[in-house]
Amino acid sequence: MKLTVLQGVPGSGKSTTARIISELTGAVICSTDDYFIENGVYKFDESKLSEFHKKNFERACCLMLEGNSVIIDNTNILLRSCLKYCEFAMKLGFEVEFIRCTGNYQNVHGVSGEKVEKMRLQMEKLSIESLFGNSICS
Repeated sequence: MKLTVLQGVPGSGKSTTARIISELTGAVICSTDDYFIENGVYKFDESKLSEFHKKNFERACCLMLEGNSVIIDNTNILLRSCLKYCEFAMKLGFEVEFIRCTGNYQNVHGVSGEKVEKMRLQMEKLSIESLFGNSICS
């Protein structure tokens, strides 16, 4: 089983990448964005972001416990964004992979170009070593 963590700014191709991987492997996509969809329309509400991230994490954990490979389709700009997903997956013996999406497409959530660029500049390198240090790999 595998946990695939996608990383990228809005409009970088994360959701498209997630769909392709899911179609090829059967992995289940977990995206916090899904919780902002009401009657088929995306309605971002920053006051619900923390709650929805928690729900996404809980769903991903349940899916992994059931033996499903999972794709985390969130921005994961900072290491801490995906740390608990990776810790949980590794405790279950899952392989963990990171994919940085770098495309430049229209972002479907209306995030300003200025905000996207700020996120791009803050993006941290995701790897097992950067999350846990070299001690885990020795």
